[in-house]
Parts: sequence; structure tokens; C-alpha cells
Amino acid sequence: MRVILHIGQHKTGSKALQSALYASRGHLAERGFVYPVAESPAGPLRPYHMNHHGLFEAVRAAVWEGSGPASAPGVRACLHNLLAARPVAAETVILSAEDLFDMHTAHEEGFTLELVAAGTRLLAHELAGLLARVTVVCYLRRQDHLLAAHYAQFIKGSNRNHLSFREFHAAFAPRLAADPILACWEAAFGTTAMIVCPYEPVAMPGGIVADFFKRALRLEPPPVRTPYPDDLEAHNVTPSRDYLEFMRLLNRRSAAGRPVLPREHVLEAAFRDRSSPAVGVAGWLSPGERNELLTSHEPGNRRIAARHGLGQTFYREPVPDTAAPWTPPRPPGLRRLVELELLSRATATLRPAPRGSRRRVRRRPRQIIWIESPQRQPADNALAAELFGTVAGHPDFEPVILPRLGLGDLLARWHRVAVVVLVGPATGGRLEAAWLWTLWACKTRVVRAGEGPLFEEIAPA
Repeated sequence: MRVILHIGQHKTGSKALQSALYASRGHLAERGFVYPVAESPAGPLRPYHMNHHGLFEAVRAAVWEGSGPASAPGVRACLHNLLAARPVAAETVILSAEDLFDMHTAHEEGFTLELVAAGTRLLAHELAGLLARVTVVCYLRRQDHLLAAHYAQFIKGSNRNHLSFREFHAAFAPRLAADPILACWEAAFGTTAMIVCPYEPVAMPGGIVADFFKRALRLEPPPVRTPYPDDLEAHNVTPSRDYLEFMRLLNRRSAAGRPVLPREHVLEAAFRDRSSPAVGVAGWLSPGERNELLTSHEPGNRRIAARHGLGQTFYREPVPDTAAPWTPPRPPGLRRLVELELLSRATATLRPAPRGSRRRVRRRPRQIIWIESPQRQPADNALAAELFGTVAGHPDFEPVILPRLGLGDLLARWHRVAVVVLVGPATGGRLEAAWLWTLWACKTRVVRAGEGPLFEEIAPA
């Protein structure tokens, strides 16, 4: 029996490949291959229905429990169930789980190489016990692109992750070094049992699906594809930097146990909105910083290329030109953050209600009115944007930005106003005193950006 084990790495089109394998099960079975997954899930199609994440979970659990190769019944049972599904006519079983590459999920902040070494040894031992002839297939993404793609996945993939890009870079740095991680797999399975390919267009012009079918299966690409699973996080669309920052603010509130807008609404708004396209790693690192990062990993990349007969260099994409103009992108300001929140709220109203159910009718949320003084300074704007993060995405309060607030405006909406925030210097004069008095009479709270306490005392009315 032959086993083709696709191990990722993360952010190399694994879900697109798994979707194609899932859709092509009949096509593969006619040619002696089996991709053992559930025939038809009971509910919506999710990513884990189309891959073998359970194998990764079994290996991780066994390693964390300190199980040696002789005492890993969970891994053995998982492999037995997967391989037992093989029809008699099928000579090759295909398994795919991108978390296996470095034995960590895409959302984890910590990393230990010892876990990779132990996990690969355990998996190799169990497969050898089943008399399987294994080919390990791995795609590697260049470190600068991998860093940016992982950060986007880190923020959008969990509602508790809120590290800044710089903080994430420092925490994720060990996982960028593919050479020692790949060496663990080579030590466990043998270098000749591995297929390693750079994940870049020049190396696989037809994409990962066509490349995997030709390189690993020796087949033409499948004739049928399925749509992505019914899971927004499974799509490979990367939100723009503005949306990632907005989601990071929501995650910060969510991690503190405070209510926020549903994450799927923000993701859907990000996929619909084309006003701020994704910029990739250029939105985070300058050409010089990218060159410095790539230079530090070049020796390891060359060793990978040498071990797998890929020439002098592993990646063929040109390195960034340090002389090219580059303007550091600014984080989204207050107006942009408010715009993203309102777009996310509007998207929620576009989602169709589930069949056979009634949409819950909710009252319109109260408003937080931000008034920007004409005399405001950039520091005032930065402070207001930071202040916005304390209430970003609160389901009971809707943000509104106004250049000024007159008595007529206030009286027209006073029953919906919860807080008024003054950004920048006060306008002064009797008019301000008049409407401030009216706000007080309407039991509306007034906050000046830079003064506290701020919004944490606000409770839904």
C-alpha cells in the first residue's frame, strides 16, 4: 500500500487542493487512488470535512501526553480508520493536513521544534507498522510572503488574537525557518521519500492543484472542482490592512470578554469591499526589511535546494528592490475605522435568514457620536482612533462621525445618543455650552478624547 501524505505548509493553497481532492474522489477512485473523507456531511460543508486534521490532532495529543511509538493508540486508531476505508482496487491512499508540517495550528503563537521532531518520528513509526510506503509532499512559501499571509490568518482566524504585526513577527520568527522543520521530516521518512516544491507561480504555473496531480499523483488535473466550503475563514481572500486592524481591535475586546459584532459579518464585509485591496507583505515591511529577512534565511533555503536537487537557490522570485519607492502605510484613522464598522453592520443586514427561521427583530442600536474639531491635530486623530478601539464593534452602539453637532441634530436623535466624543480642541463659545447643557439634560455622556474614564462604564440602555 502506498500513502501520499500532503503536509502543507500553511498558506500554500492547501484548502484549494483539499477541495479539489474532495470533489475528485470518483475520478481518483477510477485510477487507483482513494481520498478517505466523509461522503456527505450532515450540515454545511466545512474545511475539516475535506482534510485529515484529525490525524494531526491525534499526533499532537500523543506527543503532549508523552506517548512513545509503542504507546500511541490514538494515532494508530486514526490511521487504521483512514486506511481501512481503502477499496481493494485502490493502491494509493492520499492524506492531507497542513498542520502536520510544523505540528502547530496556524493560530498558535508558540513554537517548539522538539514537538515537530517527536511528531514526525511517531507518525513514521505508525505508518511503517502498517507496511505503508510513504511519499511526503510539501510546498514551501518564501519567508516574507509567509509572514504576511500567516499574520492575516492569525487575526481573521481567531477572535482572541490581537498582537500587532511587529509583536506577531517576533513570536512567529522560529516558524519561518523551514530548513530545521523539514530536516525533522527527512530524518523520520528519508529525504528520497519527500517531494518538496517552492510555492510560487514560476515553479507551478498551473497552481497547486495541477502541480500536485502531476508531481505527486502522475495524473492530469481533475476535470471537476467544488466551491469552497461554507466557511468564510476557509477562503484564501486576504483582508486589507485596514480590515485586519479593525478585526484586531474587535479581537482585543473579545479576548477581554466584551461583546462585539459577529466575526463573520466583518469577514464578509472585507470580501465585498474593494475600496482597500490587500497589499501583501509590502503593507507591513519595507523592501530593506524584507531583504534583511530573506538574507537571514537564505543559507537554510540553499540547504533545502541542495538536498532535494533543486539547484543553487530554492526560490526564484526576485528579491525586493531596496531602491524602489516605498511609503510606509498608515494605520486606519478614526473615519476609516468607523466606515469599516458601518460596512460590517450593513453586511449583516444583507445576509439571508436561514430557511424555515424568522429573523430576530432587534431595535436599532444607540449611537456614539464622534465630533471632529476643525482645530484637531494628527495626535488628536491618533488618540481618537485608539479610543475607538475601546468600543469597536459593540453590538449595542453604532458609531457616527459628525463635523459638528447642532441643537437641531441633537434633538432629532437625542433618544438614540449614548455618548458624544469631542476630538481635538473644544470649539468654545456659548453654542457649545448650550448643546452640552442639552446633552446633560438628555442624560447623554460627553467625553473629550484624551480624558478619562472612557467607555468601559457604558452599559446597554
